[in-house]
Amino acid sequence: MDSFEALAIEIKKKYLIKDVDKLIKSLSDGNYEVKNDEYFNTLYEIAIHANSKKNYQQSLELFIYLLEKKYKNEEIKVLIKKIYYDPFIDLFKTNYENNITVLKNYPYISNKKFPDSTALNLKFISYNNNYKIFNTKFFLLDENNGSFCKDYLLKNNPENVNAANIEGVIAILNEIYDVNFISLLLEKTYKPSIMWWEKTPLYLYYSDFNVFSEHLQICNFTKILKSERIQFIFGQEELNRYFLNPQSFIPSMLFNSPNIRDDIFGNTIDRIFTIRNNARITAKKEVQAYYKTFDPCCIEEKYKSGQLKIGFFTSRFTTALKYYTRDCIAACQRLNIKTDLLIEQSDLQWGLSEECFCHFLNSFKPDIIFVMDHLRLEYPFIPENIIFVSWIQDYLPTLFSTESAKKIGKFDFIMNLFLSSVDFYKIGYPSDRLIDAPIMSNSEIYKKYELCETELKDYSADICFISNAGNIEEGIAFLNKIFQNTIPEKVKNALNKITSIIYDDVYNEKKHYFDIESLKQIFNIHFQQNGVLISPEQYDQLIANFRVQVLFNIYKTVPIIWLHEKGYNIKLWGKSWVTHPVLKKYAMGVAQNGETLSRILNATKISLGVNMEISLHPRALESILSGCFYLGNYIPPEFDQCDIRRYLAEDEIVFFNSRKDLYGKVDYYLGNEKERKSFVEKGRIKIQKGLTYESLMQTLINRIISSFKPPYAGAFKKKEE
Repeated sequence: MDSFEALAIEIKKKYLIKDVDKLIKSLSDGNYEVKNDEYFNTLYEIAIHANSKKNYQQSLELFIYLLEKKYKNEEIKVLIKKIYYDPFIDLFKTNYENNITVLKNYPYISNKKFPDSTALNLKFISYNNNYKIFNTKFFLLDENNGSFCKDYLLKNNPENVNAANIEGVIAILNEIYDVNFISLLLEKTYKPSIMWWEKTPLYLYYSDFNVFSEHLQICNFTKILKSERIQFIFGQEELNRYFLNPQSFIPSMLFNSPNIRDDIFGNTIDRIFTIRNNARITAKKEVQAYYKTFDPCCIEEKYKSGQLKIGFFTSRFTTALKYYTRDCIAACQRLNIKTDLLIEQSDLQWGLSEECFCHFLNSFKPDIIFVMDHLRLEYPFIPENIIFVSWIQDYLPTLFSTESAKKIGKFDFIMNLFLSSVDFYKIGYPSDRLIDAPIMSNSEIYKKYELCETELKDYSADICFISNAGNIEEGIAFLNKIFQNTIPEKVKNALNKITSIIYDDVYNEKKHYFDIESLKQIFNIHFQQNGVLISPEQYDQLIANFRVQVLFNIYKTVPIIWLHEKGYNIKLWGKSWVTHPVLKKYAMGVAQNGETLSRILNATKISLGVNMEISLHPRALESILSGCFYLGNYIPPEFDQCDIRRYLAEDEIVFFNSRKDLYGKVDYYLGNEKERKSFVEKGRIKIQKGLTYESLMQTLINRIISSFKPPYAGAFKKKEE
């Protein structure tokens, strides 16, 4: 009797786990030679016995050994499936269907044609027969062709990740299904930012979509997708297509599955980077060559022949500018001007890099570049003789800078929202390059609609207010986030006190803060009282951000609180109201800009407008065009940066200047439908005559054409020579 036979007999007699483990180890190490079918059958019997004792791992390992020796292959495969897979089939199915439900609604996965669970072929067999925990090693059986893998690994080693500082690093994972490892990388590569939209992508690459789908039986992707930072990529073709797109971020770190032993994938990423870099260089050279001979005097002829081209740049991460850009493009198309738009294709991409600009300019070759809130000096790679139009709409340091104004050249045009601001004209922008440009309205979108019963039920209200800002607490929290590492705690305490005082002043109509000097005055008082010392730069930044993030929200909140206290029928549209401590009961969620917004206004009697800086806000025009009476807060003319009174007369626009005045005018116009509609109709006629995007773009084109007519043209040509 040899040692194998003796051990086998001992196991059959007593069945001690340690003896079974010894047997398995000896078989694995090659210490025992299984000589014939009798010995194989003995192992088979021990495996069956181990399973009956619920020693699942020992049983499975013996079955796998027999499979490798080709003993009773088909019978053992059926047995393994029956014992280790079938009892958990509902669990596999539930996990699979939960995954695909989430993935089908996930924005960053291109292929969503998941097979039915009954069509799945891979059977993942856990060595411990416990699927309530995340298993890292499986016996993998392919029911389609009968092949198997005895040591299929899912776990990636987290040690290097835990030890590294990879904040903000863009990584790609190759064939990795370890959701715990993926979750760890999401955490470690996360980069805090005050910009809510800024995301560091994490790429998950899988060579075969069907194999990926099979893994959804055992891997739970649902939780790790909530950050919406993961981009799925399937196969070499999609890999090339995605990363050859100049808007995509090339990963700088690669993690391979433990089942991969080569670095072919890393070489592929390096090759794509080289191709992109060469393409960028080529595009830049071709752009410079094309615009070297560009003559702005051709604008008039191109416009008349329908060949004029305007290239628009904007970002999907802007709140309103992307919609104003949309409306400018639509107006251009109605004026028979060719347009193209450079904008991010997804939230995980970036469209405003030099590389993207070069490809855009090279492919479209615009005669005019049109961008909002940015100047040519921010894009040094743009040819100097292409016409560059900047529509200034926000208080940004670069825009409100005398140094910037000095750099405006003869190919630059500044469209100015702040047309009634004395301070803006002091900056020094050349007057012959300035164009008055209030934000217009798109009469093709904002108009009268026939509303269905559901819309009337969901949208109807006596008064609506539409703004994504307005929650004072959120404003304070955002301010603290901006300055969390740069100002002492006593400053934050002072900010809370200042906020309370200003709110009380505005609510009880003691004082207004239209003038920034009045804001500085209260800051100075409380900083002195609390011994706050910060640098002049920090002080200016703090004042500017407090004004936008907190003061503006106070002014938006107070009139609605007044209306709330008198019990008016109100609906509030915008993300901030959902969490407002007092007004959340009126919150309706975000109103999608465009037709949906117009339909909401169609169903509302009075649209309330509250703004500290401009009375000619696009909401006023959108409301009136949608047939809704607009009631705006009064801004003293000396503080009104874009005064609607320049365009609409007293019988076309109405303001309120106090709580009592607000109540009086709301009550009056709610009770006088005829007069309310009269105001709307007069305003609508005036807006359609001169406050549309078509009129704005026509004014711009006329100004550009007149600027490059002789005798100016010769001077430009001479410089080029």
